[in-house]
This record gives sequence, structure tokens and C-alpha cells, in this order.
Amino acid sequence: MDWRAISREACFKVIDDTGIRFTAIKRRVSDGMASAARGAGTSMITRLEAVCGVVRGALRGALAPGGDSLMGAKAIIMGVIWGAGVKKVAALKFISHTTRTMIRQTAYRSGDVGSVVTGLVRGAIAGSQRMGVSAAKAALAVVSVAIEEVCRTGSIEAAPVRADLRRKIVGT
Repeated sequence: MDWRAISREACFKVIDDTGIRFTAIKRRVSDGMASAARGAGTSMITRLEAVCGVVRGALRGALAPGGDSLMGAKAIIMGVIWGAGVKKVAALKFISHTTRTMIRQTAYRSGDVGSVVTGLVRGAIAGSQRMGVSAAKAALAVVSVAIEEVCRTGSIEAAPVRADLRRKIVGT
């Protein structure tokens, strides 16, 4: 198809539609995490448990036919970062838990794990400033958990991350 044949209005419609979906997913996850944080009070364990419920519903929509799993994963992790409202080590625990949940659910649904991991890394980098950590540390936290989880689910064969490196990154 010739790109010049597409009208300007049609191009903006496509871009706008993608932006609307991204924003809707991010807002839904952020609102779910914020309400879970209000219900849990100061208990971080309860908020971590809430990640599973919030992420499962949002991921179902992102992995639906016609959905973009890469952008959906980025929107979900950014929604978790925005909604949880945690900083530093606690934020790294949240994105690690989100990564683990999303890879398990994607593998269970026979989705594209590679696109989801790419979206998770991009979202962690985009939200790193809000979490109060460097972009490299946020990306490394996601990638180390992703490698472990991909090996565990059997999606691909890869070498697991050393436990001492993971403790240093995530603090668990």
C-alpha cells in the first residue's frame, strides 16, 4: 500500500486509536492499584497480592486478538508504577512481581512472551524517574526476573540469573 494514498486524517485516527487504548489500559491498572493501596493501608504484601488481580484482567485485554502485546505490557507496568506510588527498592519489588505475573499469564495463554518482555522493559525505563531509580537499574530488575521466569515456564531455554545478582538488584 502506498503511504501517500493514506489521508492525513486516517493516519491521525490510527495513531490516536493506539494512544487511546494505551491510556485506557494504563489508567485502568493505575486506578486498580490505587484502590488496592487505599484498601491495604501500609501493608506492602497486600498491595503486591493486588498486582496479580489487576494485571490479569488488563493483560487479558492486551493479549486479545487484535491487541498489541508490546504496548499493552508497557501500559500495564506503567500503570502499576503510577498506581502503587512506591519508590526505590519497593518500586523494584513491584515491577519484579508484575514481570513475573505477566510472563506466567502470557505463557499460560500462549501469547508472545518476547513482545511482553520488551514492553515491560520499555515501561520500566519510562517509569524509572517516577520510581526514583536509574533507568538501567529498572531495566535490569525486569530483565533478571524475566530470564528466570521464562526459564521456569519453559518458554525458551536460557541461563537463570545468579541469586546474588538478583538480591543486589531487587533487594529480595
